[in-house]
Amino acid sequence: MLEFIDSLWVFVSAIIAMILLGMVAGFSPTLYITQIGIASKAKRARSLMLSLMAGVLLAIIVLSILFQFFQPDSLHNFIDSDPSALLVSTIFNIVIGVIFILGGLWYINKKPNRINKSEKPTSKSSYVALVSLGFFRTFASISGATATFFASGIISGAKVDIIGRLFLTATFLATTLAPFVIILIVMKRHPSKVERVLDFLKAQLHKFNYKLIIGVGAVLLGSGIIIFNILNIIIF
Repeated sequence: MLEFIDSLWVFVSAIIAMILLGMVAGFSPTLYITQIGIASKAKRARSLMLSLMAGVLLAIIVLSILFQFFQPDSLHNFIDSDPSALLVSTIFNIVIGVIFILGGLWYINKKPNRINKSEKPTSKSSYVALVSLGFFRTFASISGATATFFASGIISGAKVDIIGRLFLTATFLATTLAPFVIILIVMKRHPSKVERVLDFLKAQLHKFNYKLIIGVGAVLLGSGIIIFNILNIIIF
């Protein structure tokens, strides 16, 4: 009985972690503003907003597959030796750590938040362009990559069957898209509030330099990943 309760608690904790990490993975003020701009100005708003969401979802799925593939348990399907699988996983994680550090430094040195008028969606916006925008903005996002990196590790290490892992993955993906779905619903039911919400988000984006915080966090995280994996390979 105690073992069942313990397993249930671990699974519930993993679900909570997926929800929190999903919120971080989907965090992108620029994409939020783009989606609101679509709702306020562009024709075919619903279809275009769904295209943007499809790009975000695709990026998270690609990142998840990439990170989970290089987990030691997954590598065992291709590499018979445990030390070799651990070495490949460690090298990959160190590379990810270096990328986080470089990305963090780029965020720190980047100019303050601003919205380029040329990036505003118009009635001529194409589905492919918005899918691409959602994909590359999310795929190259430090917050998105970081959250997906940790989510993949939790899912891979979860002591559950394939159904449990699929449920955790679905929870993570659903939470990632939740802000975009909320915007879609709110913009459809209260179109008169679109401009006010858009102006508010733009003001907050200029006022709060979230990129500096993300940049510092990415540098610290990347350093921690490198140190942890080097110690892990030495101890092993």
